[in-house]
Amino acid sequence: MLRALQSTPRVELEHRPSFDAALAQFAADSAWGLADSMIAAAAAKQQTTLLTFDKKLARLSRSAVLR
Repeated sequence: MLRALQSTPRVELEHRPSFDAALAQFAADSAWGLADSMIAAAAAKQQTTLLTFDKKLARLSRSAVLR
């Protein structure tokens, strides 16, 4: 459904490469959840380390757990 939505002319994505990366992550391992995949993709786009209290999310690349 999300792939169909992204090809709809009326839908404008803020940053398509990040969205595509998030969908690819989610498709590869849906245990992460789409929201976590979107957050990780946004951090990767900014080339920054994502700081989070969520230990599961921190296992994504370029993430670190705050204690």
